[in-house]
Amino acid sequence: MRRLRDGISLDFLLGAEVTEELLAEVLAAAPTKDGRKVFPFVDLRGARFHSTAGFDGVSFEGPVWSAWSTFQGDAGFFEASFQRYAWFGGATFRDDARFGGASFADGAWFDRATFQGNSDFHTASFGRASGPGRPWFGEMRFQGPAGFGGATFAGTTSFDGAVLGDGADFRAASFHRDARFDRTTFAGTTRFERAAFAGDADFRAASFHRGLGFARASFHGRAWFDQARFEGSTGFGEARFAGTSSFDGAAFEGDADFRAASFHRGTGFGRASFHGRASFERAAFEGDADFRAVSFQGEARFDRVRGTIRR
Repeated sequence: MRRLRDGISLDFLLGAEVTEELLAEVLAAAPTKDGRKVFPFVDLRGARFHSTAGFDGVSFEGPVWSAWSTFQGDAGFFEASFQRYAWFGGATFRDDARFGGASFADGAWFDRATFQGNSDFHTASFGRASGPGRPWFGEMRFQGPAGFGGATFAGTTSFDGAVLGDGADFRAASFHRDARFDRTTFAGTTRFERAAFAGDADFRAASFHRGLGFARASFHGRAWFDQARFEGSTGFGEARFAGTSSFDGAAFEGDADFRAASFHRGTGFGRASFHGRASFERAAFEGDADFRAVSFQGEARFDRVRGTIRR
């Protein structure tokens, strides 16, 4: 533990069995700066935490390597500060994971990680990566609820192929660059109300198995929902599409609400199918709006629509 007191790297837990007593010793020996425990470098690859991993409020000044680690109890990183990149690729969180309010200044990798309990990333901030990658959540598995409400993603972000099994909350999240959700599975209720996408938003071939909300979301780049499948009710009411948008071949199994949505450039719904009620009342189409070959099997409302629609 003297190495910690001297500010030397925490690398002796590589592949270790970390008991509650050992972790308490590690935290007690770590130096304190501005009221936070400080670690200059952390290598926890393959480590197994037997109980709660309490790193709430800790400042990680160097890279954090925690790939393929296993957290048997709660994983507490609430308001932790990651000043370099953090890699949790392939890690397993068997209980709740708390990353709410954490800051990742240099990007983060959570690719192929598994979260079996509640996952809290509310108001977390992910910086633009200059380390080994960008904020990447590809092929993750969330078996419990996943919360990213109010989170900020400064760099290109990928959730490609991820599975969110029991509800996903991205309300008021901010994506400053491209956001990729290609082939992502949302098995529970999904909420993107008031989310802001500054770059491109790619939801091609994504599947939403329960209710979905994008009310008042803003898309400033291109937005792709081609071949996406919406099995529950879908809400895009008052959403704003500043760039081109595409829903070609999308399938809406439940009611679809686009009331008062605004499309400021071209949008396409070619070969899309609506099996429930389709509501486009008061929607505004400033560019080309292509609804050719769309299948409406339920009621379709276009009352007080502004712009020209090609059908």
